[in-house]
Amino acid sequence: MLRGIMKRLDSDRRGVSNVIVVMLSLILLVVIVTNVIIWSYQMNQFDWERIHEDVQITDVGPLNNSVWFTAQNEFNINVGAHLSGTYLDTQTDNSQYERFTEGSNWWNSSFMYRRQITILNTVSTTLQANYTVSVTTDTASLVSAGKALANGNDLRVVYLSGNSWVELDRNLQDMNTGSTQIWFSTQKSIGPSASDSSYYVYYGNAAASTPPTNLHNVYLWFDDFNRPNESDITAESAYQVKTGGGTWSIENNQLKNIGADGDPNKLIITALGNVSSGVDMLVNIQVVSFAGGDTSRMGLSCCMDTDPSRGSGYCGLFYQDYTGPDLLNDLRSWGTYGTYSWSLNTSYYMRFRINDPSSRSGMVKIWPVRSPEPNAWTLNGSFGTGPARSYGEIGFAGSRTSDTTYFDNITIRYAATSEPSTSLGLEETQANNKLDIANSFLIDLATYPLGRIKTVEVLMKYRTSDAGDTWYLLMHNWTSSVFGSAGFNFTTGVTPTTGWDYYAINLTDQWRSYVNENGTISIEFANQVADSNQTTLDVDFLGVRVSVDGSFFSINNKGSTTAHLVSLWVDNATVHQNYDVNLFINSGEQADYIRLDVSLTGTPLVIRVVTDKGSVSVFSLS
Repeated sequence: MLRGIMKRLDSDRRGVSNVIVVMLSLILLVVIVTNVIIWSYQMNQFDWERIHEDVQITDVGPLNNSVWFTAQNEFNINVGAHLSGTYLDTQTDNSQYERFTEGSNWWNSSFMYRRQITILNTVSTTLQANYTVSVTTDTASLVSAGKALANGNDLRVVYLSGNSWVELDRNLQDMNTGSTQIWFSTQKSIGPSASDSSYYVYYGNAAASTPPTNLHNVYLWFDDFNRPNESDITAESAYQVKTGGGTWSIENNQLKNIGADGDPNKLIITALGNVSSGVDMLVNIQVVSFAGGDTSRMGLSCCMDTDPSRGSGYCGLFYQDYTGPDLLNDLRSWGTYGTYSWSLNTSYYMRFRINDPSSRSGMVKIWPVRSPEPNAWTLNGSFGTGPARSYGEIGFAGSRTSDTTYFDNITIRYAATSEPSTSLGLEETQANNKLDIANSFLIDLATYPLGRIKTVEVLMKYRTSDAGDTWYLLMHNWTSSVFGSAGFNFTTGVTPTTGWDYYAINLTDQWRSYVNENGTISIEFANQVADSNQTTLDVDFLGVRVSVDGSFFSINNKGSTTAHLVSLWVDNATVHQNYDVNLFINSGEQADYIRLDVSLTGTPLVIRVVTDKGSVSVFSLS
């Protein structure tokens, strides 16, 4: 029986195979039919969406200017006050305005006058904070006019830090003369070739008390030696080291040196240690006895080291005879000498300056006390052929013979390769109502790249209550880090009426200095001359825009689905230009598509936009 069954299965094998083939065929047929149905549905859906796409080009034209970019935050008020409205009222020209009023940013009402100080960094590197600067003014005329005290107690230097005033320590030299120097220390760094006008000189207070005059806050080092007599100043912690054979003492509030054999003969200001920068040293020097010859030498020294012995360094000296100063690379080489007729028992200023010791060059200036400092250096030369020094210790140089020299009022400060310049503004009185507001504006660089901008324009609609003021639109120059108008088409400011006025400027080809890499433009609007009238200012509109050379395309999606534009064609009789597009427009919306790389030339033109589904809209431009 088993054998019969096996025989029967063997005979039906072909039938089983046929059944399997049929079943597989049916499965494959179902898959194909399913895919055909899905594909047919998708194609029908695609055709349905394309049928329902309705994209129309409604307008095409050249684009010469961007939209107006307006303030997105509240204005900063540097001087004055806010009365009403917000920055939102300045975004459109619609008679909805923001109002400001002038105010007085006077430091102290006990002082009747002031002049603004501007510090200009004259080098291409940053001038670091705590740099000692001076400004020169005629205090004799102020005293004569009753505007300042003869002792200078009412001359104050004040720094405006944001909206806060900080009175600074200051040092006056030659008060009640035609060229008084006012020394003080900067409070913040100043960028390369930039300026800072945050400093003021105040005066005109007959009851002024003693001013702040801690000169250690003005200079790197200061000493007036106003203390009890000392037979040996090295007992003080600040002057622990002398070299050579001379003596150094304090006598009658002065530093006294009696020279003796020994080389180098120096007094080192050990409190400073090694000073790793160029320095400018100033001292009152009076030579009482002067033997002459090679060993009679006295003055100042810096860049001192231990090679070949401690105290050897660069020196600026009275040397040998009455002909003038000399430069010495102590124990290495003599340098340039100069000519200056000086006398015994007479007080002189000696200024000694080293900018870069590796250059082996230095400068000396000598002039009588109580006389104006000359502009030119008495001696500007070389320290000779000996090996150059590096930075090091600082101090006094004494005579190698029994000469007697008095030193007084030593000041030491850092020295830049080129001194910053300082200038004084016009005299202001307490009736100094002014207004200064500022804000930032951001250009959309995604739409208007820097490389496509031709220039920048600024427009302001404003109204003031006083037609006598002159107002200025200023921009922040990102190169010089100051607000200014250099390169503008209009820099003289405007004198408004008492009604609504427009103030428009063009930054010409200098616009790039006023636009930051991220598209930021900072604008300041101010009246620069104070008066007794407290003026109100209304700002209806303030905005910036860029000038370009491009094209715009207004496109309306009247269809029922979102349209995805992928291609733009611009055709004339000879040129067929295609541009890739990636623009989505929702149903019922209109978009202004901007291209700064498309120029509509060679009319008549045929403009086509194509969607991802193949729909085409055509616009003819004649």
